[in-house]
Amino acid sequence: MIVAIEPKRNSLAGWDISISVNAEAKETITGVDVLVNEFNQKSIQFARPTKAWAIELDQQGQVPGHNVVEVQVTTSDENTNSYYREWGG
Repeated sequence: MIVAIEPKRNSLAGWDISISVNAEAKETITGVDVLVNEFNQKSIQFARPTKAWAIELDQQGQVPGHNVVEVQVTTSDENTNSYYREWGG
């Protein structure tokens, strides 16, 4: 699984966070949960497994402050793995 979490400072408030999830060769994605600073911002279960998913969350996190994004990805074999990105600003 390849997961990218990219924060970008929002000029109005917080951060814009781009998230992409791409399954590798034999993997498929059945669900994704996104938490920003331990608050669930997005939860999705796919009716049909997919190979890729992406989202941009606007005005999330704290400025100044410490921020943590956790992306929990569930695969078709029912394994759930978590991926993290932390930053301050």
